[in-house]
Amino acid sequence: MQAIARISPAVSSVSLPERPQLTSLPIERLAGDSELRAQWRALIASQWQPYRLYQSPEWFDHVLGTRREQLLAPQAWSDGKHLLGLALPYLKNHVLPFEVRQYPFYQCRLRTIAFLGAEPLFPCDPTIYDALFSKTLAESPEADGFYLHSVPTEGFLWQHLHDSRWVEQNLLLYMPHKVRRFDALELPSSFEEYLAAQFRKKKRYNLKRQLRLLEEHANGSLELRRIEHPGDVGWFASAAGRVAQRSWQARWLIPDTFESLRRPAWMEDLARRGMLRSYVMLCGGSPCAMVLGYQHGDTFHYSETSYDESFAKFSPGSVLMYLMIADLTEHRRPRWVSFGAGESRYKQEFSNRSWNDASILLLRRNRRGLAIRTAHGLFRGAIDIAKDCRDRLRRPPQQESSDAADE
Repeated sequence: MQAIARISPAVSSVSLPERPQLTSLPIERLAGDSELRAQWRALIASQWQPYRLYQSPEWFDHVLGTRREQLLAPQAWSDGKHLLGLALPYLKNHVLPFEVRQYPFYQCRLRTIAFLGAEPLFPCDPTIYDALFSKTLAESPEADGFYLHSVPTEGFLWQHLHDSRWVEQNLLLYMPHKVRRFDALELPSSFEEYLAAQFRKKKRYNLKRQLRLLEEHANGSLELRRIEHPGDVGWFASAAGRVAQRSWQARWLIPDTFESLRRPAWMEDLARRGMLRSYVMLCGGSPCAMVLGYQHGDTFHYSETSYDESFAKFSPGSVLMYLMIADLTEHRRPRWVSFGAGESRYKQEFSNRSWNDASILLLRRNRRGLAIRTAHGLFRGAIDIAKDCRDRLRRPPQQESSDAADE
């Protein structure tokens, strides 16, 4: 039997690597340290998640240049030489609506801490996450807690939030909405390959038919216009704003709908950094549908979309998606298209990857946090009971059995 070599403890003359620690970084250092930024990019490349565009140094620079006041101190997990993890916290005004059928009766406004990219770029270690939540919350006493926009239900963070003793003792976990589907598309090399792999023959025929019908309605003038350059932003904000005003989102008074369209300087900064990629579909020269989107590296993020309701019978959302994906395969083709959180029929039809995720509030465990979670939870429960009663009343009476009829 071969002997197992035993390694003696290192003597004092040998320098040991520092134990990794969580430290706050000056924002200016993260913006200007080229070596640190190279390690940051390596962290992003080591793991794919649908919001990683927002974790990039380029997006951080964009936020620094346009909304500096929202950024909090970046939190680095490091051994002194190597960056092992990075969290990019910022202050976010989050609206918790008390609404019925998307009509808000009351809006509870919260001051929360969120992270660029939805999740930190951290290794799957419970101790690190507990330290991050504790440290970030202590440095932001004005915050009501955390808002995590998109947490996959099969991921480490979801499990940790439900298992962590520190989270249970210090925070109130609350899900304002139910678990939902998240759709993404891994884009093939050509549009023809995508159509053949994604849809059956009948569906391909129907998509082309929808395209033809909308084109006929537009008197042969149907155009998809791509927006990438700073000089196009003013026109895009005006055209997309017209579409948004005639959309179902405007009719239901959804809070902060298309707030980005009211900040053209913000979009111009993205365009100068090469990250803006949005679309407007024109029918007979008039805007009828829009997509606000961004692209960086191998990922295109489909952020917000809307269409003029007067075109509803022509399926403008599906036609826009069809034309947009064709353009994505032909110009600066990304590998991934992230459709973002929220369910819709055409997202499901056009995607080839999906999983479940949820938005999570982690409120401070105090009187205010408890009151907010209780009030909103009771309101949602009452709405669910009312919907159930409505469905029962609408349900047709059961037919008597044949045996009873025979009697």
